[in-house]
Amino acid sequence: MIAEKEVKEYQALEKLHWNLYMGFSQNEKREENKAILEELSIIERRHYAELTRILGSECEISRRYLKFLIRLGKILGIRFVIKYVERKENRVKGKIISLYKEEKKAIPELFLENDTEKEAINKIYDEKLLYVSAILLGMNDAMVEFSGALAGYTLAIEDTKMIGVIGMITGIAAALSMSIAEYMAVKEDEKSHLKCNRAAVYTGIAYIIAVSLLVFPYFLKINRFYSLGLMVSVDVFLVFIFNYYIAITTEGNLWEKFSRMTLIVLSVAFISFMIGYLVQMFLGVKI
Repeated sequence: MIAEKEVKEYQALEKLHWNLYMGFSQNEKREENKAILEELSIIERRHYAELTRILGSECEISRRYLKFLIRLGKILGIRFVIKYVERKENRVKGKIISLYKEEKKAIPELFLENDTEKEAINKIYDEKLLYVSAILLGMNDAMVEFSGALAGYTLAIEDTKMIGVIGMITGIAAALSMSIAEYMAVKEDEKSHLKCNRAAVYTGIAYIIAVSLLVFPYFLKINRFYSLGLMVSVDVFLVFIFNYYIAITTEGNLWEKFSRMTLIVLSVAFISFMIGYLVQMFLGVKI
């Protein structure tokens, strides 16, 4: 059989998705979403049955992984999880289609079905997705500014603990500023479905968590330049996480977004570092 290994992997994915959509539908309160998820579950179950007939055997899936995905949907939104698992399915499907083309064989209709599922997924209303996307889009730029400030403090101030304390104060002030900005943006947007109070709280909490991770290296008893290196590494990691989420939900190019934001982060950090150097050299400021 052509691409038997890939087809077996595809079969397992279809069973996982069938059970995942069924699990999401059982927890869903919106009737429109519930109907879409049940429809998707039926489609995936039909695909699994057809693949089982082709392969002549059933397959097992990890129930632990299934429960993890359902829990993740409660935190980051079901559309993010669905698009994440569908992305893997599409990669496997692409391999199968390529192997059929190499053998110059007719591709089974099962592997060509896609539009119906995609349309159904895009109709799902996910409030968590709207909140998380709004938060991350705002934080993406704000984190660049904050990491730049920490880089500048690193050369202007010799005491790493002092850098951490000042950074934390700056970060909390920035978090409050971002929360207020998010509150006003949502409140003034008549088309927005978000609640301004909730959007502001989510933004503030998320920003403070990110700030805490960035300043943490400065509270370690290590050289301040090592702390700077760790801070930049954490910042790049956070930028990757933010852009990964956005790339999955918008079906965009992750590496293009990530490389652009990483370049901006490193450039701003370097420029701020040099400003700190000039401040120390010309003003003679040492703390």
